Amino acid sequence: MKAYLKSAEGFFVLNKSTTVGRHEDSDLVIESPDIDNHHALIEYNEAEDSFVLQDFNSRNGTFVNECHIQNVAVKLLPGDILRFGSGGLTYELVIENPSSVRLDPCASEGWSLSAARPSDFTPCTPVTLTGWTPARFTPIPVDPGGA
Repeated sequence: MKAYLKSAEGFFVLNKSTTVGRHEDSDLVIESPDIDNHHALIEYNEAEDSFVLQDFNSRNGTFVNECHIQNVAVKLLPGDILRFGSGGLTYELVIENPSSVRLDPCASEGWSLSAARPSDFTPCTPVTLTGWTPARFTPIPVDPGGA
């Protein structure tokens, strides 16, 4: 299962086990005095087909949808908003799910779509989007004459 943390700074691809902290050996390094060296862990649970976030008893805690968690593990859902420490960036959990709507921009005749996607996707690669709703996109007619 491919998953990302989406923030104002871009996308971070989650590993099967992703460490979060201020220490340079962390997978997701957050350089802030609010963040402990070894702050939290996001781990994929194959049995549950989901991600679990565990706070390592951090001084300033970890937040899921503004709910303060400390020294506990919680199951994450697509769209959950994560924050590490008392302030700073928020991260949205984005999970590619095969049962979601598949969108192939190259096969969409007469439509132009703009969507933020991780940099490793190419524009004509079919991608799986979660939380996609047509209301976010505006169809733009294509002039068949090439004007």
